[in-house]
Formats: sequence, C-alpha cells, structure tokens
Amino acid sequence: MQQQFNLSLRKFNTFGIDVTASEFCSILNPEDVRSIVNKSKLPILVLGGGSNVLFTKNQDCLVVHNEIKGIEVTQESRSHIKVKIGGG
Repeated sequence: MQQQFNLSLRKFNTFGIDVTASEFCSILNPEDVRSIVNKSKLPILVLGGGSNVLFTKNQDCLVVHNEIKGIEVTQESRSHIKVKIGGG
C-alpha cells in the first residue's frame, strides 16, 4: 500500500474526468483497510471501478482504490456454498 498525493483520478473513473485526489492509495487486502482507517485524518472515499461516480471537483480527501480481488469457497455442503468475494 503506497500513498500518493495530488494524484489525477482520470484513469480511475469511466467518464475520464481529470480531477485530483489530495491523497490516494490502493488496497490489496483487508489488512490495508484497517491500516488506512486507523491512520487517516482526512475523510475517506472508497473507489472501485469508477463507473458509478461522476467527479465534479477535486477531492480533498483520501481516495482509497479497492483492488481486493478473488473468489474463494470457504464452506460447502450439499445445499449451501459460502464464498468470500473481493470487492475490487
């Protein structure tokens, strides 16, 4: 997890709006989430694929890009399957 400052969000939203995030980081696992929440003094905006957001101004917050991937079967029975799915 690497924090960046004044990063353009153009490639992180499907409209290609060129606004900046005062702080930005990508998360790859749940431990990163805990670390960010405990450290950040700014409001946090969680960003996935960027298709359900329309930026209209620069973001004075910590933009957290969720890159947690994967699908894992955690429990299976004859009638049920439990899966753990990354939100990124």
